[in-house]
Amino acid sequence: MDRHFVAIARAAAAPGRSASAHRAAVAVGGWDDSAGALGVLTEGYTSESATQQLFAALSTRPAIESGQRAVAQVDRAEDMSPSMAAALDRLNVAVCAFDADDRTAFWNDTYLRFFPEHVGFIHEGEPYRANLRRFYKVRLEAEELGLLERYVDEGIARPSNEQAPQAFSHRGFWLQAAEETGPAGRVCLWTRAIGVVPAAANDEIEGPGMIGLASGLDLFEHVGEGIMLTGPHGRIGWVNEPFVAMYRLPDKARAMQGDFIDVYLSAWRGADPAERGRFEAGLTVLEENLALAGAPFELPLPGERWVRVVEQRRPDGIGCFAHVDISLLKQRQQRLLRAEERARESATRLAARSALVDAVLDGMASAVVLVDAQGSVVGCNARALELLGVSEELIATRPALDDLRALRWMRHADCVQAVRVDGGAVLYSFAEVAMP
Repeated sequence: MDRHFVAIARAAAAPGRSASAHRAAVAVGGWDDSAGALGVLTEGYTSESATQQLFAALSTRPAIESGQRAVAQVDRAEDMSPSMAAALDRLNVAVCAFDADDRTAFWNDTYLRFFPEHVGFIHEGEPYRANLRRFYKVRLEAEELGLLERYVDEGIARPSNEQAPQAFSHRGFWLQAAEETGPAGRVCLWTRAIGVVPAAANDEIEGPGMIGLASGLDLFEHVGEGIMLTGPHGRIGWVNEPFVAMYRLPDKARAMQGDFIDVYLSAWRGADPAERGRFEAGLTVLEENLALAGAPFELPLPGERWVRVVEQRRPDGIGCFAHVDISLLKQRQQRLLRAEERARESATRLAARSALVDAVLDGMASAVVLVDAQGSVVGCNARALELLGVSEELIATRPALDDLRALRWMRHADCVQAVRVDGGAVLYSFAEVAMP
């Protein structure tokens, strides 16, 4: 399977530089089949449009790797299947569903992290038999491979809905599995038991200053936020599972092959081209804030997601980053901003309409007085002010009609035409004053 990527632009974060003096470099990325490394190699030239080239490379590159989508978009799986798969990702629950013909319908990111043997191979419509065959190939010893097809046959025939959840070890982790079958097919779910923290994939977490941390890292697996620890030079030494899910990474090892910018670029692979502006703004914010330890900042992620990042550094340069998903907060803020904008537009239209009405009324030969449902005078045109001998300032105080001797006569005068309008207000019009 070809896993070599096209040229990818990588912004070069130069310490102390200003945002206006933006420098970037073009990088060539390739996957190392054995280690899954990012393999970003800086070739090095300056370009003002580097972020545009970068987004073009990322948005046309398949998500995760080799054509893998974050959540399978499958027509036959009904409209709610991708949403359910994404929701289970946030709970760190793996799901893979098969239709009534035992063909793959949909899966999620967590499934690929728990079972990386399927990455690049699983696809819509793939037979369940092919899925099981890959699974058993990585589990069976060489002398057991002759029994492969027997295990596959038994797996397909097993009445999963009659079995209690099963626990088994796979690739160094304990998993608990449950299946349910029905007329529409079968749904398989897996959860991972948090146990011993795996060893770091590089020397950052094992080097000077990090000694003693490894024994306490398991605590970070039980917090809702993503946690990232970095060495003095910015290379990632450890992340927790919420971090892996937040940035749509296949596993922890992928994060620990570079720095945070590498992770951010990886998160934008396969993004919608319409989101290029969000990506470019986020990359600029990230580069500027990595030099400002302790200052919180917000980063956009594909699919209208947002994360808030807070960094703290020890005197020896060891960094701890907390990543909080603020997507819901941002959505509420956007709704509030849109509501405020609509309110401002409505107020502007009302003001313009009111000014137009005032101009029409002032141009009328007849006097017009508007009294609200509570009996307060809320408006008079210029002709009314002239005939009644009252000031505009007095009317602006919204006096009660019965408190103004100059206006009380209007209630009973034959020369006054009264029209009741919406809400109980009354519009009085007259051509002359007929006070008793």
